[in-house]
Amino acid sequence: MLRCGAVTVELVRRSRLAIAGALLFGAACHPDPAVAPAAAASTPPAAAGAASQVIAPGERLVGTVYILGVEAARAEAEACRDAGGDVHVHLVAESVGIAATLQRARMEMDTVLAGDELRPIADWSDADVGGKLRRYDVRFRTGGYDYDYHRSTGPPVHERIRVADPQETVHDLLTGVLLLRGWRPTPGTPARFSAVLGRHLWITDAVFRGPDVVIHADGPYPAVRIEGVTRKQHRDPKLRETAPFQVWFSDDPDRIPLRAKTTSDFGDIWLEMTEYHRGEPRPCREYARVISLPGDPDVDEPTPPPAPAAPPEDEAEAGW
Repeated sequence: MLRCGAVTVELVRRSRLAIAGALLFGAACHPDPAVAPAAAASTPPAAAGAASQVIAPGERLVGTVYILGVEAARAEAEACRDAGGDVHVHLVAESVGIAATLQRARMEMDTVLAGDELRPIADWSDADVGGKLRRYDVRFRTGGYDYDYHRSTGPPVHERIRVADPQETVHDLLTGVLLLRGWRPTPGTPARFSAVLGRHLWITDAVFRGPDVVIHADGPYPAVRIEGVTRKQHRDPKLRETAPFQVWFSDDPDRIPLRAKTTSDFGDIWLEMTEYHRGEPRPCREYARVISLPGDPDVDEPTPPPAPAAPPEDEAEAGW
């Protein structure tokens, strides 16, 4: 199976990226607090035009992240349809084993697709990293997005972000992965797109490398490989990040994300898909958020015990 990964905050944060199948993000400075640089000269992956061609309610994927051959995090993604007919993709990742002993971390994300279009209309994501709680709510529009950010310490932040190209479709992590999942161009074809993780914009440059083979525990799988680099935009140059990645999808109609790899200062992080199911879709349900706000739906889930006192909030936001 997979090897390598990350322990503590970085591990689980990147495991969440990996489970999606490809770590997407990217680049550049943020000269105006509310204006992100364009991905303009770029062409997004020419994936299937309809979301139903690359994601189906009832799909469920489970993966394991390894660091230096040690299991460090697990993640699960599932697609469902809500009462209004909208398709959601829900993702959960959390540290396990020695990684959880060193740093308990849990990330959760839910993306709502725009009808049968391969773009998001809204998403939310929560993070609990060693008792530091963060809540993000994002609403997408052509040419930008708006977000609300709440945390266990510090005031909330609300901001309207616009990219330089007013016609650009801004993605999030999960719809960005769906773009790559449905992408089958000529080997060597490049692409670029913008995606939001948490509240920050990343730009991903990817290249379709073509046919490959993934050696899995139960044998070899024909696959296609995509590689690239994603860069985080931030006002502070010290907080900009760059993450090279590779991702392998099965070379069949299911296009299952089989494996993903990224790197960090402490070594390679690998994600191995361990389960894939395509069955009858379960209706979407409401989830308890890490920070409750007025207007949140009632959720029939036990309230978790209060988190231990957390150290002061840092500016790096654990990479978010």
